[in-house]
Amino acid sequence: MADERLLEGVVEWWLLEKLTTNYATRVKEALAELVFARLVLERRGKDSRTYYKVNPLKLEEIMAFHNEKGRKPP
Repeated sequence: MADERLLEGVVEWWLLEKLTTNYATRVKEALAELVFARLVLERRGKDSRTYYKVNPLKLEEIMAFHNEKGRKPP
């Protein structure tokens, strides 16, 4: 049983690292596009990290995009 947990931990760690590395660039590019379109707002925190939030003034446009793509709004 202990070996199974150890194996699961190693697999999870490797997969998480691989997924993080592979998708970080894609997510960064997607966020840049959303910020450029002003659908998402970004701000720099006191901790120098960048924070993102949906632009409430663009909510109708965002909902239309989701509906157009066949996604149901949350």
